[in-house]
Amino acid sequence: MLRKIFKIILGVAAGTALAHYFTSQRGQALVDRAGTKDAIEAKIEETRQRLREQLEEIAQRPTEETDLPR
Repeated sequence: MLRKIFKIILGVAAGTALAHYFTSQRGQALVDRAGTKDAIEAKIEETRQRLREQLEEIAQRPTEETDLPR
């Protein structure tokens, strides 16, 4: 269970870092030169969608599966 939570947190952090990078001036300049802006935006949106699906799946699980042992 903790591994899944860790993976989700890691995914959110990586997605946030990528979004920040591609929205910064330096990142935008690199993206514009590469000419792959649409492909990158599509990949970011795909990652966001998968993350939403994973979060929904976790939220729908019974509470005894998601509660941490005390």
